[in-house]
Amino acid sequence: MRLQRKTVTRIVRYILLFVMPVVLLILFLLRGYEISLRDQVKLRLQAEQERGTSVIANQVENAFSQFVSDLLVVHNSNELRAFREKQNERTLQEVANLLVRISKQKSYILHQRLLNEQGLLLAQADTNAEGMVSLLGAEHLAVSGISEMVQEIQTLSPNVLYISDILPQNEGNPILTLALPVYQGSKMTGIIAIDYDACYLLSFLSVYQTSLMKDLQFRIIDKQGNIIIEGASGCNNIYAEGMNLFSREPGMRSQLTGDRIGSYVSEDMAYTFQAIYPASSERLFFSTSNNWLWAVVSSYEHDQLPILTQDFLLSHPSVKFLLSFLVLFVGSAAVVILQVRADDKQQLRISSLIADYASNGVVVYDPEGRVTFCNKAFEELCGYTQEELQGKKEMALRYDLFFSRESDGGALRPVWVYHENKHRLLCSLDVIQVEGKRGQGDHAIEIYSPSRWSTMELLQLCRKNRIDYHQCFAKTVLIPEGTGSFVCLQIQLLNSKEIGMRLNQRERVLFSNRFSTTLEKVLDTSFPILSAGFDSYLLFFETKSSASEIERRVASLLSGFHLPYLFGQSSLALQLSVGISLYPEPSASLYALVENAAIAMHMVTPGTEHGYLFYDKQVAMRYARRTAIKDALVSVFETDQLSLAYQALVSVKKEKIIGAEALIRWNHPELGPIYPDEFLPLIRELQLTELLGRFVIESAISFLHTHWEKIASSIPNFTLSINLSADELSNVHLTDLLVSELNRQKIPHSMLEVELTEHTAVESLSNTNAIMDRLHTNGVSLAIDDFGTGFSSLSYLLELPADMIKIDRSFISRYPDSESITIYRTVLLMAKEMGAVVLAEGVETAEQLEFLKIIGCDYYQGYLFSKPVDEATFMRQVFRADE
Repeated sequence: MRLQRKTVTRIVRYILLFVMPVVLLILFLLRGYEISLRDQVKLRLQAEQERGTSVIANQVENAFSQFVSDLLVVHNSNELRAFREKQNERTLQEVANLLVRISKQKSYILHQRLLNEQGLLLAQADTNAEGMVSLLGAEHLAVSGISEMVQEIQTLSPNVLYISDILPQNEGNPILTLALPVYQGSKMTGIIAIDYDACYLLSFLSVYQTSLMKDLQFRIIDKQGNIIIEGASGCNNIYAEGMNLFSREPGMRSQLTGDRIGSYVSEDMAYTFQAIYPASSERLFFSTSNNWLWAVVSSYEHDQLPILTQDFLLSHPSVKFLLSFLVLFVGSAAVVILQVRADDKQQLRISSLIADYASNGVVVYDPEGRVTFCNKAFEELCGYTQEELQGKKEMALRYDLFFSRESDGGALRPVWVYHENKHRLLCSLDVIQVEGKRGQGDHAIEIYSPSRWSTMELLQLCRKNRIDYHQCFAKTVLIPEGTGSFVCLQIQLLNSKEIGMRLNQRERVLFSNRFSTTLEKVLDTSFPILSAGFDSYLLFFETKSSASEIERRVASLLSGFHLPYLFGQSSLALQLSVGISLYPEPSASLYALVENAAIAMHMVTPGTEHGYLFYDKQVAMRYARRTAIKDALVSVFETDQLSLAYQALVSVKKEKIIGAEALIRWNHPELGPIYPDEFLPLIRELQLTELLGRFVIESAISFLHTHWEKIASSIPNFTLSINLSADELSNVHLTDLLVSELNRQKIPHSMLEVELTEHTAVESLSNTNAIMDRLHTNGVSLAIDDFGTGFSSLSYLLELPADMIKIDRSFISRYPDSESITIYRTVLLMAKEMGAVVLAEGVETAEQLEFLKIIGCDYYQGYLFSKPVDEATFMRQVFRADE
């Protein structure tokens, strides 16, 4: 509905004066809160970093202190004192024994050495990977690292500790070496050096890192800034990345030199550190007493702050803008709604009616019959925009058929809506008159909903109301009598239920217009396409071609839709059925042309190779019979025309009857025998499946009640199979009836078996399994009928707990075809795994039976033994088999 200019101006002014200041204030407050929150979060994270670096540093310092303590134990031992005073083999051996004892007690000590002042190895105790300690003989060390250590220690004063760098090893854990010079008086007489497993010193970092719930990174660096170990990486992986923290953050070097504990913030990172110093004492000094040994550094990226804190506002900074926009939207909407309400109460009444029919096409007319408003649904229905339609007269948009149908308290009538692309769409029209203030007609609202009429129903209504057939089809095609040859195609979407479930009402309209355009291009017709819904189309084209040429064009049309039809984001598999009629022969008028095309379309057998059918006398006769059958079905359950026939199920091995299948038969007094293929689809169309299922269940159980004692004496494990559709089995009333009738007639439940076709069973596995479980619970067995004609996937058998697999007759009819033999062998193998039996349908020759015996098939059914017979004849077969 178009707003007046003054209303729009007033709305904009109120939004600027009242809504926008509130929005800006909320945005300012949220931004301030976000900044404050970010500062608080940084402080909390810094506290966690400080706690982590302190814990790790203390653990490293404690481990280092333990290393120093172990060295002092050796240095201050009586054995070493005795050796200093008198160096001989005995005192040397005592020192060596001391080294061995200590190595056995301390698993983190890898090597202990006693060297003389020139670096000559006097004694060495080594611990191998298995924890065994060995004592080596004296030899001069040629390792450069040890030589460098000796040279440095020779320059140290007494009681000054030598500390090496942590060195990685080619094999084994990294090593940290501590050493002290041994003095006798003022003369250095030797060196005590111990190599420690650095993992004992570093491993706590990995343990602490893995225990964290947040992604704070911890690492240990040396005095040069090299990263020794980082995060949860193992201590065998030291210096692995070759990273230098001072190269990446030069400012940290001065920070660490000046402060033991501190923090450093760079452009993209936040660091917290704690330096590790050797603990000083009165008796022991360190060569690095004025410098730190290592430092524990924790860091996180500024961009990770929202993730680390898991705070919603920081993790979603756009929320403040969304909230502000929401306030703006709600406030603006409130202003608009209040102003619109204040403007015109009459417009409110019209808007209320439009809202009730939002999914349908809605058009509003003023008292002069001109368009003042239309919704989006009507724009898509006709192809015009609201701006293009405003001011147009109502009859310029549609062609009206003036007969109606009562629906929901109103009168619906069919109309052909003209689309911008010249095609026509049949709709149901309802007109609502909105009274003015004085009770006079003011506005008219037209509601265009999907058509309630099919093409055939529209023809019948036109005939009933004596409407000219040219008008009935909106004067789409005018046929001057005696001139021209015309073809009419009635195209029906067979899987309309499936397609309709994937499309909403709006999409169905768009699909109809799009598909009409596609048909126009493919068939190259100059006439508008008439659509009675998204699933039904009428096409006309003038032709001088022969019937074979027309057939070629239709076949080409259908073959073009073998591939999925792309519509929007969907890929639709379309199944089309086409009825074809010709003018002037055999159709003598436009009315007959359309009616005959519709009749031919109805008589196309689903699943046939062609999918199209020409109207002729034969088709007319079949349609007349179909119509008569459909009319007769309404009252057939009140007559005795329906009955069951019985076809024996026979043991392949013993060639004796083991059961029977009950088959529905209809013998009409006028139409004669009517085959199930003729009336079962119509029963589903008329929704009479429950009545049919009730008849089959009651008749089959009545048969068992009458004969089961006689049958049981001849065939102890006799089973009677009945065919029920998935709709019937899903009907709780029918399954309850089946069980209650068995109980009432006192029939053993095992004597009844329910057959379900493979296609029906696989189409909804979960529903089928539920049905099977319910039947099995009540002792009723279940068979899969016509196996191989549906999904033809043997893997489905494993998901269906069936008691019997009935292989379709088409396979045995092709024997000795190799594919048929393979199917039989495979199904037999899988059935044995499932604990089911296999029955071959359609056995008609002795050669086929012999083949079944060879492969070990359980049962068969077919004309070789007997065709379906009435009750009395079947009982004679039973008695004859017993004899």
